[in-house]
Amino acid sequence: MRGHLPEIRALGAELTLIGSGNPAHAQAFRDDLRAAAGEGALESEPLLLCDTKLEAFAAAGLRRSIGSTFALSTLKSGWRAYKEGHRQSAVQGDPWQQGGVFAFAPGDATLFAYVSRSAGDHPDPARFLAALRAHQAHQA
Repeated sequence: MRGHLPEIRALGAELTLIGSGNPAHAQAFRDDLRAAAGEGALESEPLLLCDTKLEAFAAAGLRRSIGSTFALSTLKSGWRAYKEGHRQSAVQGDPWQQGGVFAFAPGDATLFAYVSRSAGDHPDPARFLAALRAHQAHQA
């Protein structure tokens, strides 16, 4: 979703990343974001939080298992990422914890929810952005 941050913000939303690593891992991740973004990176950085106790992951019902980390789909996702030029670095945080993508609005409204089935499983950003657009249109 990072590549869609300008559009997310234009729709009145903010991107927050929650990682399972510690603050040193978060700083290394932030440094990688800055290096990838180049000039003006500070203006486009999403909020980055650490949850080493995995409380937010559990509250969101996200998967945590060895099986989801080593699923066949993980290998496919890894190969796709490799072909796109991404390289796996050292594991930071909980290697068994899978992620997800959510959009929340005031009043405890969930606009979008996606629970990753395995490592590398991400939703189509167009679906996420469509949920934000629908919410914005409803608010107007």
